[in-house]
This record gives sequence, C-alpha cells and structure tokens, in this order.
Amino acid sequence: MLRRLCVRDVVLIEAVDVDFAAGLNVLTGETGAGKSILLDALGLAVGARGDAALVRAGAAAASVVAAFDLPARHGARDALVEAGFAPGDSLVVRRVVQADGRSRAFIDDQPVTVGLLNTVGEALVEVHGQHDQRGLLRPETHRRLLDAFGGHEERLARVAGAYRDWQDAREAETRIGAEAAAREAERAALDATLGELGALDPKPGEDAALAGARTRLAHAQRIAEAVETARAALAGGGGAVDRVRGAERALAKVTEAAAGALDGAAQALERCRIEGAEAMA
Repeated sequence: MLRRLCVRDVVLIEAVDVDFAAGLNVLTGETGAGKSILLDALGLAVGARGDAALVRAGAAAASVVAAFDLPARHGARDALVEAGFAPGDSLVVRRVVQADGRSRAFIDDQPVTVGLLNTVGEALVEVHGQHDQRGLLRPETHRRLLDAFGGHEERLARVAGAYRDWQDAREAETRIGAEAAAREAERAALDATLGELGALDPKPGEDAALAGARTRLAHAQRIAEAVETARAALAGGGGAVDRVRGAERALAKVTEAAAGALDGAAQALERCRIEGAEAMA
C-alpha cells in the first residue's frame, strides 16, 4: 500500500508531501489543481519514462519519493529478491530526473536500473484510466492471481526451489564441461611437447656437448686461422717437422761413431717427427 508520496520540482509543484491512510483515499480538486501531476509523479517514482519536461521551470532536477507498506506475500518481493534485495515490511523508491533529461532510480536508497524499478513498480502500483493499461489485461499477471486465489504459495515455493536447483545444476554441468575441455586441450599440448622432445631424443650430458659446439661455431673463423698458422709452422719449407727430420738425419750419420751416446736424442727426435706429422695431418 502507498503510504507517503514526496514530490519536489515536478511540473508546477515545487514541494508537496502527501500521506495516505489505509483503505480508500480520494484526491479532489478543480481542473488544474495538480491531481494529474501527482499521478505523473507517482508513475515516475515507480519506473515510468522520465522526461525533462517534468522538471519545474528554473529547477535543476525533479525528484519523487514513494514509500510503500510491503506485506509478506506481496508480488513485488520476488522481483526484489531476484535482484539481490532483502525486502522488509516497507519499501522506499526514489526517482530523480535532471533538467537535461537524464534520470536515476533508487530502491531503499540503492541505485538500480530504471528497468528494475519499472518491474517492481508494476507490482506496487496499478493505474486505471481511460488510456492506461490494466493489469488484468496483461497475461503475465493471470497465473500469479490464480495461484494466489488457490493458495498455492507453498507449492510455488517448492517449484521455484526446484527450478533454482535445476539452473544451478545446468550451470555446474556447463562449468565442469568447460573445465574438462580445458584439461583436454592442456593434455593435447603436453602430448605435442612430449612428441617434440621424443623426436629430439636428448641424451644425458648432451647440453654440455651442444654448448661446446655452439662455442666452436661462434669462434669458427678464429679457430680456422689458428689451425692454418699451426699447419704452416709444421709443414715443409722450414717447418718444424722438416727441421726435426733434418736433425734426425744429422745424428744418424754419427750414430755408430757415438757408440750409443746419441741413441736417446735420436729416439726423442723420431717421436717428435712422428707426432708432429700426426698433428700436421
């Protein structure tokens, strides 16, 4: 039940507070007294379309606050609970329309969308008039009225609970399926990695050998130059091997005359010549 309506800067109304008693309340007055403005203000508070034309001339914004009693079985409770509210015995809705046409909506002083305010407002207020929509003509209200008339609240609660459980189960199934798909994709990626490692056929200590090969390749030019220098030093034309060979021939001429005194030197020269030739090769 509507208990109080507070209107500020709406059309011609600067400020008015109206308290309503239980039962029938009647607003009377001559044409232009503001009865329709109060209805427009109430409609604005429960989610009707906001318009800058509703803002009183010279005002920065129009605001309407409507307070309602909310019985335990009131139809607005379902929409409020679904939106995350914990409705009590009363409900306060508020709507603010700026002079530029922008509007804000509040339920129990919490900001909400105009769509949610309209959904809750349809359960709070039903306007009957020559050109207004009647609730009884809206098919979506028929089942609620029939269930209320038949006293099926407990059964409705059980069905609603079963539906929520079904929804939760569907969400869990979707989540588990997504997790399983993610694990399968990860397994496939790991299998591909293992396949690549198997094709490489790594061996223990192979990293050290690869590091050595990389070092050799990085210094290939310097190594080639050093090898060529060593080869030239050992090769003919005054190279080390030729010199050792010459020394060996010189001692061979006097080996018998030395009577064994030069055998050690001759053997050393022979080893030096052989190993030098191998090094050069």
